Amino acid sequence: MRTALSLLLALSSAPPVRAQDVDDASRREYYYEAVTEPFYAKDGSSGLYVPRRKYAEYAAPFAVVKSSGTLRVFVVGGSITAYATRWPKPVAYAAGLLGLRFDDLAADLAAALGRPVELINCGMPGYDSYREALVVDEVLGYSPDLILLFSGHNEGIASPPAAAVMLKLQAFLRRSRGYRDLQSRLQAVLGREQAPAESAAARDAAFERNVRDMLDEAKARGVRVGVVAPPLNYRDAPTDDAAPMRDPAFLRGWLAYLRRDDAAAVRAWSAALGAGPARPDAERSLTEFYLARALEGGQGRQAEADVRYEDAMADDADAVGRCSTRCQRILRRAAAAGGAALVDLDGAFKRAAAPLLPGLERFDDAVHWQSTEDALASREIVAAVFPARADRAPSAVRSFGRDRALRTARYAVDLMTRSHGRLSWRAVVYLQAVYRRHPDWLASPALFGRRVLKKPRLPFESGSGADPALLSWLIGEVLLRDGRSAQAIRMFDGALSADSSLPAILLSRATAQLLAGDADGAARSLDEAARKGFAPEASALRSAAAR
Repeated sequence: MRTALSLLLALSSAPPVRAQDVDDASRREYYYEAVTEPFYAKDGSSGLYVPRRKYAEYAAPFAVVKSSGTLRVFVVGGSITAYATRWPKPVAYAAGLLGLRFDDLAADLAAALGRPVELINCGMPGYDSYREALVVDEVLGYSPDLILLFSGHNEGIASPPAAAVMLKLQAFLRRSRGYRDLQSRLQAVLGREQAPAESAAARDAAFERNVRDMLDEAKARGVRVGVVAPPLNYRDAPTDDAAPMRDPAFLRGWLAYLRRDDAAAVRAWSAALGAGPARPDAERSLTEFYLARALEGGQGRQAEADVRYEDAMADDADAVGRCSTRCQRILRRAAAAGGAALVDLDGAFKRAAAPLLPGLERFDDAVHWQSTEDALASREIVAAVFPARADRAPSAVRSFGRDRALRTARYAVDLMTRSHGRLSWRAVVYLQAVYRRHPDWLASPALFGRRVLKKPRLPFESGSGADPALLSWLIGEVLLRDGRSAQAIRMFDGALSADSSLPAILLSRATAQLLAGDADGAARSLDEAARKGFAPEASALRSAAAR
């Protein structure tokens, strides 16, 4: 009994991990077990280092003995680097989705330096700075001349580091209901939750420590590092974590914005933000994003809008899949302190997109730029790391063609599919961009399905099709933002007919009914939403509409 209690105490005092990291074997393997394996192993028969780590499917082998005169470059990062090479097999991402083509970068480096370049991709999708640091520590032993570090996009995507054996033991024990109950009681006594939320400040501090440690280690080995400040999609990728739907102040601005009264929306949202920072960061971020849109659109106040877009990125503290402007400041600070070259891709993309900030014209999603930006990114890297050897790429206006629209539309549908029954505000913004260029695609869910979804599935898509209710809801939200309230109501009615278990759609329908002048219909929708668990949201919308 004493041994069992000691074990339980040890498990309860171990570094906290999310339940999904304990219970999901694939996440446990990817984020905790595989990272302890060497990335490469020497193959004595071929004279090569070959990829050994599981899931390192985009890594290529390289020679144990570096050729004389060759510049050996390692690239470390997450998905914007992992999908950037065409070796060992062509993948859909290399056809125009997700980031830089490394064969282009190698050619630009070779041309600028007048010597052969060996570029080795060690990118791993979803890796954060802790896991990237493990990769950097290993590749420093492979005679690198340069390391390009693409970090910042995945901070917080996995739990704080924990021993894989402890995770396995927890996963085994959690099969027992008695263990789960006893662990919960003990943790309550200890004042600990199973997976306490890590604050943005704690994540930022850990990120800065990890980056500085990587730079210090490389400097001690005499290896040059290029620290990349990744570009951000400011204008078309709002936070997708939470919406302030219980806040009458936000909703007053929202109703004004939908009525095309940008001045009233600016006043309402400015007042809401000026009331203080008490609101959750993600809700504040969404308010700042739409305030920027109102300033940029009907008000024409672009400089103020740019500040608000930047603030929205800074306040998106709950975002774990993309770099915030806070992380960018950390990268700049760490590069200066560690004597590393700063590759300011964010600044380069801003210059190229001027007078606006970058949006979906240059990005496929929130973080991965289009292949049309490869020359810009590649030349910026060369110019930053070897400033005397290369010129930066000129700016260019980008188009949003049919293939781009198809990819964006399908990505929007996939975001909505993975939203667990809530509205994905980012998915709506993505589909708005498509609608502006191809309004006929959204004439009906059936037509949209034929034109957009009946195509070969893309690698990022979580399923083979879209739920009819979610698709109708998504299209209705786009039509609502385009001022087509009557059409939006029909879409919301269709969504509710297809799936009555999504009461959040009632809030969307009530909003459309208010804009259409159907106060009685809106009242009925809000009454039903309140009965189905959305009483605070319904009350807030009533309050906003009454002002």
